[in-house]
Amino acid sequence: MAQSALNVTEGYGDVVKKQGWGAIPAYTLGRLAGDILTDGSRRVYWIANHPQALNSLLTEWAIGPELRSASTPRSLRVPDREYPSVAESLIPQFVAQAAFAAANGYVSPLNLDEWGRTPGFTAAVPSAEDPRKTENAAAEVLSRYFMGRTGKPLEYSEFVKERPDVDRETYEDYTYFLNADKGLLGLGLVKGTMDGLNEPELRILGSRLSLTGATTGLGAATGIALGRTLNPRNRFAGATIGAALGALGGYGGGAGVNQIIQATRESPSVVPPV
Repeated sequence: MAQSALNVTEGYGDVVKKQGWGAIPAYTLGRLAGDILTDGSRRVYWIANHPQALNSLLTEWAIGPELRSASTPRSLRVPDREYPSVAESLIPQFVAQAAFAAANGYVSPLNLDEWGRTPGFTAAVPSAEDPRKTENAAAEVLSRYFMGRTGKPLEYSEFVKERPDVDRETYEDYTYFLNADKGLLGLGLVKGTMDGLNEPELRILGSRLSLTGATTGLGAATGIALGRTLNPRNRFAGATIGAALGALGGYGGGAGVNQIIQATRESPSVVPPV
């Protein structure tokens, strides 16, 4: 909650004391920008019900206290102490978060004209006429990017046009898993399947965590931690390059493991790219 702009107990009082009430609007805009870039308020919403929050905490740990201190409000900074730029802190974390979101199918970077809709799925706020579209762009963006919601699988006749790698049996098993499987303790809060859409996945309070998504997140965080350690003279470059390479390595490793898993099935399915 510390990085959330909604946390009015931190920073605002010091600004008033040092700069007066006139500085509050500019300070508030700065806090809002930092909130968006660091998942400040979104993490409060996500922390109990979305895998992205866990990945956010993981990347924040990986970035380390040196770079993380960039998001410390200026009014709370220690005099004469060197602080990194906000970009040095946020860009590596953004790379890691974006890779995690794409690998999990939360946002499709190749379908941004439909607000990142995942192929084969409806919009997060679907139109009644065409569930692949939305009539409310603001609600779609809020639902997809803030609340982390994704759409539902389209009817198979439409689904297969965008996901021809998935056969009907796999599709039907997957929709049963989504809609009828009660999972752990019979509550439907946490459940998993080794098949998914040709990939093992967990559902945590309805939100997807795929095998390749998990390995991508772990790889990116590991890359950040190693990158800033191995390149101490330019921790920003090391962390950013590490995030990108770690995410690619994590995704490749997860895809490789998935190939092995699929090969052990009686009728191996084609493993699709994300």
